[in-house]
Amino acid sequence: MNSSDPTSPLIGTGSSRILVVDDDPSVLAVYQEVLSPQPIEIDPEFRELLSAVSSPGNDPEDLEFSVDYCSNGEEAIQKVQQANEEHHPYAVVFMDIRMPPGIDGVEAAEAIRKIDSQIYVVFVTAYSDYTADQMQHKMEKNMLILSKPFEEDVLRQTARTLSMIWKREHALMAAHHQLKILSNTMQHQATHDGLTGVYNRHYLAATFNREVSRCYREKKPIGVLMLDVDRFKNYNDKFGHLQGDQTLHAIAHSLKTVVKRTSDIVARYGGEEFCIILPDTDLEATQAIAEKVRLGVEKLKISFPNSDVAPHITISVGGTCCIPANREGSRQLLSYADRLLYQIKESGRNRALVEPCNETEKSPAT
Repeated sequence: MNSSDPTSPLIGTGSSRILVVDDDPSVLAVYQEVLSPQPIEIDPEFRELLSAVSSPGNDPEDLEFSVDYCSNGEEAIQKVQQANEEHHPYAVVFMDIRMPPGIDGVEAAEAIRKIDSQIYVVFVTAYSDYTADQMQHKMEKNMLILSKPFEEDVLRQTARTLSMIWKREHALMAAHHQLKILSNTMQHQATHDGLTGVYNRHYLAATFNREVSRCYREKKPIGVLMLDVDRFKNYNDKFGHLQGDQTLHAIAHSLKTVVKRTSDIVARYGGEEFCIILPDTDLEATQAIAEKVRLGVEKLKISFPNSDVAPHITISVGGTCCIPANREGSRQLLSYADRLLYQIKESGRNRALVEPCNETEKSPAT
């Protein structure tokens, strides 16, 4: 069910919008007189209570009504739809029930609720083809019934009270939305590297341990790759740390382009080092991915003219794969992959070396 956006800057400020729907012009004239724009007069004690929960710029005394009128249910539905599209929805709709020859007020209200589930519906009628229980069941919430002829003070106070409640509800919804955004942002910052956007080392450690434990229980292989940017210190010295940061970001993006499964983990291990965890991946597949990530970085063609490895940025990749022999095998796997990475760096760089871990159960070749 759709509803108005509580984060819109138009909601919770300015006048409250009210829609009146009645097919009798004389009744509409009475509405217009009763609900003409005017500031709210509130009992001092109640004003103090409202002020305690009001946000700045939302003084209850500043609330005015902006009232629109229409004579049939079809037009009312269109007005509510348009109001929502403009992010300035109605707070309350006063709805007549019998409005021949078109749809009746209850049918119109049901359609309006599908557009905006938060709007308050007040049925104002002298007679109805529905019982109060039937109408409540159809509306589910935010529904009142007033009898015709209505008392002006009752109508006015109903409009004011429901408008204030509606504004407060939307202010709370907006605050909840902002808190959710903040929470998501903080969670992302806690698990991701701020420079490259991939997972950070803290998240890597926690998740890697869980994946090793799961693969141990299910007797499935897990692959690990350790990556290092070749001669990156020299690159930083020549081009500066700002360009170095941009290069690390580009490399991280390349890694994520190659490693696409949601179960895989690409993380910055520290400095110019990255780590990739490949659950449910055998030795052959781990070797293939290691070469793909190496080639992916090479294809970036990031110029590095004073490198003794290649005229552009390259990486070295050490990796391993096994079916874990115990639940705490993550440290062994990382250590073995790092050892192979060191061998590559000592023997020329810019290549990938992936071997089965000889300190735990070996993975199947395929």
